[in-house]
Amino acid sequence: AAAKAAAGGASPFAMGGMPDFSQWLQAPASGWASCWPASAPGMKLPEQLTLSPQRLTEIQGRFIQDATQLWNRSLEAATQAGSAAEVSLKDRRFAAPSWQQHPLASFQAQMYLIGARALSEMADSLEGDRKLKERVRFGVQQFVDASAPSNFLALNPEAQAKALETQGQ
Repeated sequence: AAAKAAAGGASPFAMGGMPDFSQWLQAPASGWASCWPASAPGMKLPEQLTLSPQRLTEIQGRFIQDATQLWNRSLEAATQAGSAAEVSLKDRRFAAPSWQQHPLASFQAQMYLIGARALSEMADSLEGDRKLKERVRFGVQQFVDASAPSNFLALNPEAQAKALETQGQ
């Protein structure tokens, strides 16, 4: 397949019956919505809902900007010995001091909040049938809440400390 791609044939990223994933490499510039072919079964928004490409690009841009700033702040703090950036996590799930004291936990919580905001903004930006929009918003909120790092022992410094303290009891 790679030889065929080099000769001008199909992309080495293309899979039978799947979209050509090489398009995703240019997605930030063109907008993610343009990456998935309209003919892909089950991947279109219902006709009753639309999401403005301009609004999607705005949400994506803010996500990328915030994630990049977080990454840069984290790298800067890591290179300066003993200077962890103090961050106020405005979510009750991350209220314990351990979320601020552990740089990786703090990074995970902040990245989660950035992603959660972007997903919620996309759901809120849908235009169309009110009842269907509410269902989508509900589903997105369920996903966002379920995927919080505070729900997973491996990602939750507060739960890890409690497990060590009680020896798993």
